[in-house]
Amino acid sequence: MLTGLFFLPFILQQKKFFLIILAVLSPIVFNIIALYTGQSAMNVPQAQHNPGLFNIRYGLMALPAIAIVLGTIASNKYMRFVIFVLFALQSIFFIHQGLPVSLADGLHGLHDTYYTVEASTWLRKNYQGGLILTSLASNDAFVARTGLPMRLYIHEGTREYWNSALQTPSKSVAYIATVSFPPDSVYRAVAKNSDFKKNFVLVHQYKTFDIYKKR
Repeated sequence: MLTGLFFLPFILQQKKFFLIILAVLSPIVFNIIALYTGQSAMNVPQAQHNPGLFNIRYGLMALPAIAIVLGTIASNKYMRFVIFVLFALQSIFFIHQGLPVSLADGLHGLHDTYYTVEASTWLRKNYQGGLILTSLASNDAFVARTGLPMRLYIHEGTREYWNSALQTPSKSVAYIATVSFPPDSVYRAVAKNSDFKKNFVLVHQYKTFDIYKKR
């Protein structure tokens, strides 16, 4: 795409189309700024645990720009051969890096969260009312599989309720669903919390996924 951006100004017959190119590039620029200012998160190779496909969202945001830029370049009969050669070289290089990410996700993505099937089934069958505290960023598969309404969950998206529940969970939640290893944000917040230790008891455990209930 970088090669395409270099040649783009020279082959565009209508310069107003350049505004379209800038528009589809804006998500990339926005996320670079967001990462730099600390408003977004990215997993790095130095992380203690395998981040999986967490960072793929940044690549997906670039797909519209890649499609439009390469499509525009390929519309020029002199550049079609260059695009073909670049794609061929890139494909050969990527083959040596392993499975395509789309195939890897289909083969292994569900397996990585399969342990939540047992835990979500237990909660669905034994749920007795009240709010549930869990990390939606880490346990979205668990939440989806329980089949319980989203209004019953306190998660990162519930803003002040989330912060309050992490500090004094007994005031607002009846259940806490968390992963102890690698520890999710809920586990890190409540593991040494005196309110949690005093008022909650472990009622179900499967591998590293724990469900606690208020006494």
